[in-house]
Amino acid sequence: MLLYPRAKKGMFCLGNFSLYATKSELWKIIVGKLEENDMIGEKIPLKCNQHSKLTLVDKSEEILRLVHRGCSEKCGFQLPCGHTCVRNCHYDDLDHFLYECPLPCEKYIDDNRKCRRKCSERCKNVQKAKYYS
Repeated sequence: MLLYPRAKKGMFCLGNFSLYATKSELWKIIVGKLEENDMIGEKIPLKCNQHSKLTLVDKSEEILRLVHRGCSEKCGFQLPCGHTCVRNCHYDDLDHFLYECPLPCEKYIDDNRKCRRKCSERCKNVQKAKYYS
């Protein structure tokens, strides 16, 4: 017995629905119901998993861009160093394990000397380095 998963949150159909409706009585009923509920359109709404931003797309390039690069929002992921990710939305390295923070280090070597390195670089005197407020 072959089981097919059913759509649980929605389903998108691509094609010429006017043509489908002229060729099949079933599709004529389906298209009629979809038109009644304003559920036929020229673009597909896709939602970013990170930011819940809805983007309407109608070209395969737009779909691929969203899949590979995410939406146009800033990532905003809170990093362990205290900064937020400066990249635009991205699906590679979601947990930011490989991300190297490019912002200036916020640590102080002592009361008078602030670390001059990037946040992702190790401080010279890491044993002495601590945050001063």
